[in-house]
Amino acid sequence: MIARIAAHLTKALSRYVSMTEDEAEVYQYGFDIALYTLLSTSALLLIGILTGEFVSSVICVSLFYLNQTVGGGYHANSHLGCFITMILGLLIYLILHVCRFAAGFHYICGAVSLCVLMLKPLVLHKNKRYLENRRTLFEVRSRLVILLEMLLFSLLIVTHQERLLSAFSLSLLLCAVSRMAAWLISCKETAI
Repeated sequence: MIARIAAHLTKALSRYVSMTEDEAEVYQYGFDIALYTLLSTSALLLIGILTGEFVSSVICVSLFYLNQTVGGGYHANSHLGCFITMILGLLIYLILHVCRFAAGFHYICGAVSLCVLMLKPLVLHKNKRYLENRRTLFEVRSRLVILLEMLLFSLLIVTHQERLLSAFSLSLLLCAVSRMAAWLISCKETAI
């Protein structure tokens, strides 16, 4: 469905913008990704609203998208696979978040997750390996984001914001799990 809408949008745009066949494919891909991201993010936030955990869901989705964008992470093979993975991840996150673990659990969870992210600041997807020559730049950028997350994490600890600390540390955990899954898949692919 999303692919058909993207194709229609590209066709409509081609009436106003001159484009080659290759450029049309790029436009269609862009529309496809934009529509998928809009719909899937809306669905994730709707789950947050329905569970009464909207703010926590926003924190989770925001941190996940940020870390995925700057450092990579697990990528499913299809929009449906990605959507199911994101929903399962968010539901597990919300279950853990409402369990109300002791603050010490969140200190350890956040610290370990930040260490994992710092040690693996970048995992390039197989379709992005052409960016390998810019790895150092992307790793620095990712580490700067992680340092900012460390600062925010520390601020939540110092200010005793337990609910926000829970949301933040569990979100970081999902990011670290995604990054490690991507790294393991990458290792497997390069070994073949």
